[in-house]
Amino acid sequence: MLFRTMYDEALWQASPMNARKNVNDIGAVGRHEVYSGEDGDLLAVQEALVRKIVGELNGFDNVYYEVCNEPYERPGLTRAWNDRIIAAMVEAESALPAKHLIA
Repeated sequence: MLFRTMYDEALWQASPMNARKNVNDIGAVGRHEVYSGEDGDLLAVQEALVRKIVGELNGFDNVYYEVCNEPYERPGLTRAWNDRIIAAMVEAESALPAKHLIA
């Protein structure tokens, strides 16, 4: 699981994707927009994170990825954002030796 739904305000207040909780002031959106792609800087960090994870886990054959846990639980996750995250994963793995199922 790469990302999770912000189930309540307490989780959002602790999330590093919340602009008030990171030193870079990235993520100037509400908790329901964090997976919308609306904030380009936040999206770039999310894509960089998944590229790093894909690279670090490439040598393992027992890995499968879930982009976001229970995306139906709260509003805001867009198909465009989901597709961007998957594209970043596919691109990152394209130059690596092992290939995993990414869907």
